Amino acid sequence: MGRYLEKARQQLPFSQEDNALNTKTINNLDNPERDTAKEANLAKEVSDLQDRLTRHGIHICLDRATGQACVVFSQDLENVRSVSTVIHPVALTPMQRREIEDSLEYFENLLERRQS
Repeated sequence: MGRYLEKARQQLPFSQEDNALNTKTINNLDNPERDTAKEANLAKEVSDLQDRLTRHGIHICLDRATGQACVVFSQDLENVRSVSTVIHPVALTPMQRREIEDSLEYFENLLERRQS
Protein backbone atom coordinates (compact mmCIF):
# COMPACT_ATOMS: atom_id res chain seq x y z
CA MET A 1 0.00 0.00 0.00
CA GLY A 2 2.85 2.38 0.74
CA ARG A 3 4.08 2.31 -2.87
CA TYR A 4 0.62 3.18 -4.21
CA LEU A 5 0.27 6.08 -1.80
CA GLU A 6 3.76 7.40 -2.55
CA LYS A 7 3.06 7.27 -6.29
CA ALA A 8 -0.30 8.99 -5.86
CA ARG A 9 1.24 11.65 -3.64
CA GLN A 10 3.84 12.42 -6.31
CA GLN A 11 1.21 12.74 -9.05
CA LEU A 12 -1.15 15.17 -7.33
CA PRO A 13 -0.61 18.94 -7.00
CA PHE A 14 0.09 19.07 -3.29
CA SER A 15 1.84 21.99 -1.63
CA GLN A 16 4.46 21.39 1.08
CA GLU A 17 1.83 21.94 3.76
CA ASP A 18 -0.55 19.52 2.05
CA ASN A 19 2.20 16.91 1.85
CA ALA A 20 2.86 17.17 5.60
CA LEU A 21 -0.75 16.16 6.37
CA ASN A 22 -0.75 13.37 3.78
CA THR A 23 2.63 12.04 4.96
CA LYS A 24 1.41 11.90 8.55
CA THR A 25 -1.65 9.92 7.44
CA ILE A 26 0.41 7.58 5.26
CA ASN A 27 2.86 6.95 8.11
CA ASN A 28 -0.05 6.01 10.37
CA LEU A 29 -1.16 3.48 7.75
CA ASP A 30 2.31 1.93 7.70
CA ASN A 31 1.93 0.94 11.38
CA PRO A 32 2.62 -2.85 11.54
CA GLU A 33 -0.14 -3.32 14.11
CA ARG A 34 -2.83 -2.40 11.56
CA ASP A 35 -5.14 -5.09 10.23
CA THR A 36 -3.83 -5.96 6.75
CA ALA A 37 -7.29 -6.94 5.46
CA LYS A 38 -8.69 -3.55 6.47
CA GLU A 39 -5.64 -1.88 4.96
CA ALA A 40 -6.14 -3.69 1.64
CA ASN A 41 -9.83 -2.76 1.61
CA LEU A 42 -8.97 0.88 2.36
CA ALA A 43 -6.38 0.89 -0.42
CA LYS A 44 -8.97 -0.37 -2.92
CA GLU A 45 -11.59 2.16 -1.79
CA VAL A 46 -9.08 5.00 -1.95
CA SER A 47 -7.81 3.87 -5.35
CA ASP A 48 -11.33 3.68 -6.77
CA LEU A 49 -12.25 7.08 -5.35
CA GLN A 50 -9.02 8.66 -6.61
CA ASP A 51 -9.62 7.21 -10.10
CA ARG A 52 -13.14 8.68 -10.20
CA LEU A 53 -11.93 12.06 -8.99
CA THR A 54 -9.06 12.15 -11.48
CA ARG A 55 -11.37 11.20 -14.35
CA HIS A 56 -13.44 14.34 -13.67
CA GLY A 57 -10.53 16.68 -12.82
CA ILE A 58 -11.60 16.97 -9.17
CA HIS A 59 -9.47 17.30 -6.02
CA ILE A 60 -10.38 17.02 -2.35
CA CYS A 61 -9.74 19.97 -0.06
CA LEU A 62 -10.25 20.46 3.67
CA ASP A 63 -11.48 23.87 4.76
CA ARG A 64 -8.94 25.10 7.30
CA ALA A 65 -11.56 26.90 9.40
CA THR A 66 -14.17 24.13 9.62
CA GLY A 67 -12.33 20.93 8.66
CA GLN A 68 -15.11 20.23 6.15
CA ALA A 69 -14.05 18.12 3.16
CA CYS A 70 -15.13 19.43 -0.23
CA VAL A 71 -14.54 18.73 -3.90
CA VAL A 72 -12.79 21.33 -6.05
CA PHE A 73 -12.31 21.30 -9.81
CA SER A 74 -8.71 21.55 -11.04
CA GLN A 75 -9.27 24.97 -12.62
CA ASP A 76 -10.40 26.36 -9.22
CA LEU A 77 -7.64 24.76 -7.15
CA GLU A 78 -5.36 27.79 -6.94
CA ASN A 79 -8.29 29.99 -5.86
CA VAL A 80 -9.00 27.90 -2.74
CA ARG A 81 -5.44 27.12 -1.62
CA SER A 82 -5.38 30.10 0.75
CA VAL A 83 -8.33 28.77 2.76
CA SER A 84 -8.04 25.02 2.30
CA THR A 85 -5.59 22.14 2.19
CA VAL A 86 -5.50 19.72 -0.75
CA ILE A 87 -5.53 16.15 0.53
CA HIS A 88 -5.33 12.64 -0.81
CA PRO A 89 -8.48 10.53 -0.19
CA VAL A 90 -6.54 8.32 2.26
CA ALA A 91 -6.36 11.29 4.66
CA LEU A 92 -10.16 11.45 4.92
CA THR A 93 -12.10 10.05 7.82
CA PRO A 94 -14.70 7.42 6.87
CA MET A 95 -17.46 10.02 7.33
CA GLN A 96 -15.67 12.56 5.12
CA ARG A 97 -15.04 9.86 2.50
CA ARG A 98 -18.78 9.05 2.40
CA GLU A 99 -19.62 12.75 1.99
CA ILE A 100 -17.14 13.07 -0.88
CA GLU A 101 -18.43 9.88 -2.50
CA ASP A 102 -22.02 11.17 -2.22
CA SER A 103 -21.03 14.49 -3.81
CA LEU A 104 -19.15 12.69 -6.56
CA GLU A 105 -22.07 10.33 -7.21
CA TYR A 106 -24.43 13.33 -7.47
CA PHE A 107 -22.05 15.01 -9.94
CA GLU A 108 -21.77 11.82 -12.02
CA ASN A 109 -25.58 11.47 -12.08
CA LEU A 110 -25.88 15.05 -13.34
CA LEU A 111 -23.37 14.29 -16.10
CA GLU A 112 -25.32 11.16 -17.10
CA ARG A 113 -28.60 13.10 -17.29
CA ARG A 114 -26.94 15.82 -19.32
CA GLN A 115 -25.62 13.28 -21.82
CA SER A 116 -29.02 11.58 -22.18
